[in-house]
Amino acid sequence: MAAYYALNTQVSISLQEIKHLKDKVQNAKSNTSVDVQIQLAETSQELLLEVIASRAKMEEMRQNSLERERETREKVKEEYDQLILNMFASSFDIMQKFDKYR
Repeated sequence: MAAYYALNTQVSISLQEIKHLKDKVQNAKSNTSVDVQIQLAETSQELLLEVIASRAKMEEMRQNSLERERETREKVKEEYDQLILNMFASSFDIMQKFDKYR
């Protein structure tokens, strides 16, 4: 009978060890899942920050491009206006010289 109790106790201990190991495996799986989710969240956040930074950089570049285009147009307009004034002044000079020789 003592052998029966010893065997029963040994089986009970073995079952508890098996349950404990199963619980450890389940906890490890759960912890691994949580770790993966945390890494995924961190990676997603990093990617979102990169996208936001890229959009901000693109907007800055677009604004710079528009500003340069505006400056270029203004410069061309000023040069054109000056050329027109010079052309009228030259035409007026030529007309006066022509009128002298008439």
